Amino acid sequence: MRNINLKAIFDSGQIVPFLTGSDGLSLENIYSDMPTDPNLVAQHIICFINENSIFCNKWKDVEKGLLKLAECPEGTWLLSYYLLSFTEYSKKNVHYFDGLDLVDLSTQLESSVKKFESSLRLDKRWTGANYENGLYGDVARLIRIINQDYGLDIVI
Repeated sequence: MRNINLKAIFDSGQIVPFLTGSDGLSLENIYSDMPTDPNLVAQHIICFINENSIFCNKWKDVEKGLLKLAECPEGTWLLSYYLLSFTEYSKKNVHYFDGLDLVDLSTQLESSVKKFESSLRLDKRWTGANYENGLYGDVARLIRIINQDYGLDIVI
Protein backbone atom coordinates (compact mmCIF):
# COMPACT_ATOMS: atom_id res chain seq x y z
CA MET A 1 0.00 0.00 0.00
CA ARG A 2 1.28 3.43 -0.90
CA ASN A 3 1.60 6.32 1.47
CA ILE A 4 -1.28 8.67 0.71
CA ASN A 5 -1.14 12.26 1.98
CA LEU A 6 -4.80 13.01 2.67
CA LYS A 7 -4.09 16.51 3.92
CA ALA A 8 -2.59 17.35 0.52
CA ILE A 9 -5.49 15.64 -1.25
CA PHE A 10 -8.06 17.68 0.69
CA ASP A 11 -6.04 20.91 0.41
CA SER A 12 -5.72 20.55 -3.37
CA GLY A 13 -9.35 19.54 -3.93
CA GLN A 14 -8.36 16.10 -5.21
CA ILE A 15 -10.98 14.10 -3.28
CA VAL A 16 -12.77 12.88 -6.44
CA PRO A 17 -9.57 11.48 -8.03
CA PHE A 18 -8.80 9.80 -4.70
CA LEU A 19 -12.30 8.28 -4.58
CA THR A 20 -12.05 7.05 -8.19
CA GLY A 21 -8.43 5.95 -8.11
CA SER A 22 -7.42 8.31 -10.91
CA ASP A 23 -4.43 10.65 -11.26
CA GLY A 24 -2.15 8.16 -9.49
CA LEU A 25 -4.23 8.23 -6.31
CA SER A 26 -5.43 4.62 -6.28
CA LEU A 27 -5.16 2.13 -3.45
CA GLU A 28 -4.89 -1.27 -5.08
CA ASN A 29 -7.59 -3.77 -4.25
CA ILE A 30 -5.78 -7.08 -3.67
CA TYR A 31 -9.03 -9.06 -3.80
CA SER A 32 -10.55 -7.79 -7.01
CA ASP A 33 -9.72 -6.02 -10.25
CA MET A 34 -10.96 -2.53 -9.46
CA PRO A 35 -9.61 0.97 -10.16
CA THR A 36 -9.12 1.45 -6.40
CA ASP A 37 -10.15 -0.22 -3.15
CA PRO A 38 -13.18 1.72 -1.86
CA ASN A 39 -12.99 0.06 1.55
CA LEU A 40 -9.34 1.08 2.03
CA VAL A 41 -10.07 4.57 0.75
CA ALA A 42 -12.98 4.89 3.20
CA GLN A 43 -10.77 3.63 6.06
CA HIS A 44 -8.08 6.19 5.19
CA ILE A 45 -10.63 9.00 5.11
CA ILE A 46 -12.24 7.94 8.40
CA CYS A 47 -8.87 7.65 10.17
CA PHE A 48 -7.65 10.99 8.82
CA ILE A 49 -10.79 12.87 9.81
CA ASN A 50 -10.97 11.21 13.24
CA GLU A 51 -7.31 11.97 13.95
CA ASN A 52 -7.59 15.56 12.75
CA SER A 53 -11.15 16.45 13.75
CA ILE A 54 -10.00 19.17 16.14
CA PHE A 55 -8.31 20.99 13.27
CA CYS A 56 -10.59 20.23 10.38
CA ASN A 57 -13.81 18.55 9.51
CA LYS A 58 -13.63 17.35 5.93
CA TRP A 59 -16.86 15.32 5.84
CA LYS A 60 -18.59 17.90 3.64
CA ASP A 61 -15.74 17.66 1.13
CA VAL A 62 -16.07 13.87 1.16
CA GLU A 63 -19.84 14.09 0.71
CA LYS A 64 -19.47 16.49 -2.25
CA GLY A 65 -16.97 14.08 -3.80
CA LEU A 66 -19.26 11.11 -3.29
CA LEU A 67 -22.18 12.98 -4.86
CA LYS A 68 -19.93 13.85 -7.82
CA LEU A 69 -19.39 10.11 -8.37
CA ALA A 70 -23.11 9.74 -9.09
CA GLU A 71 -22.71 11.70 -12.33
CA CYS A 72 -21.47 8.71 -14.33
CA PRO A 73 -22.03 4.93 -14.43
CA GLU A 74 -18.56 3.98 -13.16
CA GLY A 75 -18.83 6.49 -10.33
CA THR A 76 -22.29 5.19 -9.43
CA TRP A 77 -20.82 1.70 -9.11
CA LEU A 78 -18.03 3.01 -6.85
CA LEU A 79 -20.57 5.03 -4.84
CA SER A 80 -22.37 1.80 -3.93
CA TYR A 81 -19.14 0.49 -2.39
CA TYR A 82 -18.53 3.74 -0.51
CA LEU A 83 -22.09 3.84 0.79
CA LEU A 84 -21.68 0.31 2.16
CA SER A 85 -18.33 1.15 3.81
CA PHE A 86 -19.48 4.41 5.38
CA THR A 87 -22.85 2.97 6.46
CA GLU A 88 -21.12 0.04 8.11
CA TYR A 89 -18.75 2.40 9.93
CA SER A 90 -21.56 4.72 11.02
CA LYS A 91 -23.57 1.85 12.53
CA LYS A 92 -20.57 0.56 14.47
CA ASN A 93 -19.49 4.00 15.63
CA VAL A 94 -22.76 5.86 15.99
CA HIS A 95 -21.41 8.22 18.66
CA TYR A 96 -18.36 9.21 16.60
CA PHE A 97 -19.85 9.56 13.15
CA ASP A 98 -21.61 12.77 12.32
CA GLY A 99 -20.22 13.59 8.94
CA LEU A 100 -22.12 12.17 6.01
CA ASP A 101 -25.80 12.34 5.19
CA LEU A 102 -26.21 8.65 4.39
CA VAL A 103 -29.89 9.06 3.52
CA ASP A 104 -29.03 11.72 0.93
CA LEU A 105 -26.25 9.53 -0.47
CA SER A 106 -28.57 6.52 -0.68
CA THR A 107 -31.22 8.62 -2.46
CA GLN A 108 -28.61 9.83 -4.93
CA LEU A 109 -27.34 6.28 -5.46
CA GLU A 110 -30.87 5.05 -6.14
CA SER A 111 -31.47 7.82 -8.67
CA SER A 112 -28.12 7.28 -10.40
CA VAL A 113 -28.53 3.51 -10.65
CA LYS A 114 -31.88 4.04 -12.35
CA LYS A 115 -30.41 6.69 -14.65
CA PHE A 116 -27.40 4.57 -15.67
CA GLU A 117 -28.97 1.11 -15.48
CA SER A 118 -28.48 0.24 -19.14
CA SER A 119 -24.82 1.34 -19.11
CA LEU A 120 -24.15 -0.54 -15.88
CA ARG A 121 -25.75 -3.69 -17.30
CA LEU A 122 -23.46 -3.59 -20.35
CA ASP A 123 -20.26 -2.84 -18.42
CA LYS A 124 -18.28 -6.05 -17.87
CA ARG A 125 -15.14 -4.35 -16.57
CA TRP A 126 -13.81 -5.06 -13.12
CA THR A 127 -16.38 -6.85 -10.96
CA GLY A 128 -18.92 -6.55 -13.78
CA ALA A 129 -17.25 -9.58 -15.37
CA ASN A 130 -18.65 -11.69 -12.52
CA TYR A 131 -22.29 -10.89 -13.30
CA GLU A 132 -24.51 -11.64 -16.26
CA ASN A 133 -25.83 -8.09 -16.00
CA GLY A 134 -22.41 -6.43 -15.56
CA LEU A 135 -21.70 -3.78 -12.96
CA TYR A 136 -25.43 -3.48 -12.35
CA GLY A 137 -25.33 -6.97 -10.81
CA ASP A 138 -22.59 -5.90 -8.41
CA VAL A 139 -24.44 -2.70 -7.50
CA ALA A 140 -27.64 -4.69 -6.89
CA ARG A 141 -25.71 -7.06 -4.61
CA LEU A 142 -24.26 -4.17 -2.58
CA ILE A 143 -27.64 -2.44 -2.30
CA ARG A 144 -29.19 -5.69 -1.09
CA ILE A 145 -26.52 -5.89 1.65
CA ILE A 146 -27.04 -2.25 2.62
CA ASN A 147 -30.81 -2.69 2.82
CA GLN A 148 -30.74 -6.00 4.71
CA ASP A 149 -27.89 -5.32 7.11
CA TYR A 150 -28.26 -1.60 7.74
CA GLY A 151 -31.94 -0.87 7.27
CA LEU A 152 -31.77 1.57 4.39
CA ASP A 153 -34.46 1.35 1.74
CA ILE A 154 -32.83 1.75 -1.65
CA VAL A 155 -35.07 0.57 -4.47
CA ILE A 156 -33.64 -0.05 -7.94
